[in-house]
Amino acid sequence: MVFSVQLENKFAADQRFYLFEFLSELQVGVSLVSAGVTCLLWSGTDASPSSMVSGSATIDGTTVRQMIVGGVEGNIYTLVAAALTSDGQTVRVTGQLAIVPQRP
Repeated sequence: MVFSVQLENKFAADQRFYLFEFLSELQVGVSLVSAGVTCLLWSGTDASPSSMVSGSATIDGTTVRQMIVGGVEGNIYTLVAAALTSDGQTVRVTGQLAIVPQRP
């Protein structure tokens, strides 16, 4: 099952952490074992959307945290956080990320 979340827009120059909450995807007593985040281009032009993912995802309880950098103004990206659970399942949380113009 894939769960979608609302992600806050960012400027291309921003470096910021995005959080993906998995609580609603987990059965009682099940925990997150490992996780990763990928970035896909949803609209616009970008030869390497995966370069927006900086470093490794970290797990804090039921939350996955990932640093996202760069992006192209006007583009919309899909961030996909995938986690392996202690009962052997893979669960995913996705969100759309818009790169907005920075106004003076």
